[in-house]
Amino acid sequence: MALGKMRVLWYTGNAKMIKLGNKICNMYGINGESIPPAYNPEKEKLVFIGISAKKEAPDLLRRFLREINKSRAQNVAFFFDAPKPVAEMLMAQVTEAGAHVMEDVFYYEPGFTLPFMSSIKEEDLKRFTDWVTKQVELVSD
Repeated sequence: MALGKMRVLWYTGNAKMIKLGNKICNMYGINGESIPPAYNPEKEKLVFIGISAKKEAPDLLRRFLREINKSRAQNVAFFFDAPKPVAEMLMAQVTEAGAHVMEDVFYYEPGFTLPFMSSIKEEDLKRFTDWVTKQVELVSD
């Protein structure tokens, strides 16, 4: 199973969401970084994007997502700590730009948490790693 290039990006200040992004990095030996990244994605087979948002998404994030076209990322898998309408609007930005948004989206609800708290329940972590594995398998050759 050859996957090809893969990236992990996040737009969040929540330590738990960053920990989820780093979990993907550890699973596949890649680096992750916050949005906007130092270098834009180019010719990526799969890009995981983790986003925390409240009632609306910041303009910086929306502009970044509007630039993710097919030449930057063939497939985009989202994991969210955001309300479903906000998540759907952000995924639509990527779809309109031309990249394929994976149908299975991971919604993480950390409950009451402070930004610096990073412990994640074992069952949530298991559910997340299963989801990540499934996304990678779906795009692998």
